[in-house]
Amino acid sequence: MNEFNALTLWLCQTMSEEYVAVHAEKNPVVRISGAANVTQITCILQQYSILPKALVVLLEAMRNQASIAGWDVAMKELDDNLAEELGSKTQGIPHADLLAEGLETALKVPIKAVVPSTATAALLERLEAMTHQPIAYLSGAAFAVEATAVPELQIIVRMLNLLLEGAMPEQLRYFFEMHLNEWEPEHEANLRKAIAHHLKPEHFKAFEIGFRAMLTAMDAWWSGLAAEALTQQIVEPVYRYR
Repeated sequence: MNEFNALTLWLCQTMSEEYVAVHAEKNPVVRISGAANVTQITCILQQYSILPKALVVLLEAMRNQASIAGWDVAMKELDDNLAEELGSKTQGIPHADLLAEGLETALKVPIKAVVPSTATAALLERLEAMTHQPIAYLSGAAFAVEATAVPELQIIVRMLNLLLEGAMPEQLRYFFEMHLNEWEPEHEANLRKAIAHHLKPEHFKAFEIGFRAMLTAMDAWWSGLAAEALTQQIVEPVYRYR
């Protein structure tokens, strides 16, 4: 277990050095944010809203594989995690819906009906392919989801603050505060412990490959979102929240 914890600590400490998706300044969307207009940033946020449901599907796949493999501790943690994602602590409202409804209120644009862009569609394909990988690989990808959640959400909050000038609706504020300060740190720590209970040293490499595959996929997605945003033209008014 100590060896596994050392591996995950190293991966988490070095990921911002190796992958731009989780770097506060090198993230491609952050790098264009100073010159981006309201419509461009809004398009990025619309595409981001698609991600939570896709990640739930990946966690469900790992939960199913954990059940087959007899990973009872991991299965219990994933059950608890998925229950939270689907609304067990938010009056039955899934987290993805909380985000979508909050963004619709704040940005005055459609969110729930947004169609994946080319970059997002490519990410969804890569995530779907990961669900068919062996459990050691998939557990690495799932852990990467939890390990990257806080830095990526911080980037989204930064983009929203550019648009809303600090006037974030209460629903969105609650969503981000709970994810950043409570839910995501707990999910990361608990999933690390659960995987450590089961994963054997001979499978550590597959875990690392899965972790890095997720970061590589997220790098490509953020780069794609930034490139797509720069091609957007103002086609409809976008109003700041008041």
